[in-house]
Amino acid sequence: MAGQLIASMMTADDLDQPIVLGVPRGGVPVAIEVAKQLGAPLDLLIVRRIAAPGQPDMGIGAVVYGREPHTVLDDDRVAQFTIPPGYLEDERQRQLAEAERRWRMYRGTAPAIDLKGRNVVLVDDGVTTGITLRAAIVAIRKASPKSIHLVVPVASAKAVALLRPKVDGLTALHILETASKVSDFYDAADVLDDEAVNRMLNRAAVLLN
Repeated sequence: MAGQLIASMMTADDLDQPIVLGVPRGGVPVAIEVAKQLGAPLDLLIVRRIAAPGQPDMGIGAVVYGREPHTVLDDDRVAQFTIPPGYLEDERQRQLAEAERRWRMYRGTAPAIDLKGRNVVLVDDGVTTGITLRAAIVAIRKASPKSIHLVVPVASAKAVALLRPKVDGLTALHILETASKVSDFYDAADVLDDEAVNRMLNRAAVLLN
């Protein structure tokens, strides 16, 4: 439902030959609807959070999977913790391994689409802190796209303030002014596993690059 609602707000009039990138897992169903609305090809961008030591729910950075993996750390958050020697590189490699596993599961041996000169529409199911999507945006910029447009059904006001200056356009259905988690916006039944994502991608195969 969220994907259909936000897709209805999108128009291809100002985007010449857009490419939609969905962030698995939750961003995939939203990205499929956006790609349908724009008549655009669909691909994936896999981003994995780097968590603080002993606190798996506290992100201190993120790594983006690709031919040249890109890592972004939140220096302010990193400074809040005592980071053991080697921890960040070990965690980076662990998350890259998981990202590669997911890419092979979802896309097999298909190469990522070339983003150079393209209008990229980056889609996720929501954003709370903005750490992972900031890493995604940095990685996309390195690919020399024409523009980047971020599309999320729900976002915190803090994340919007962080990310809006880094993209050429930002579309959100709901902006949360409170400290609520984005996950609170969704029903527990909306949580996806790998099999569900694969089923969605198989049904949307005509959209895939």
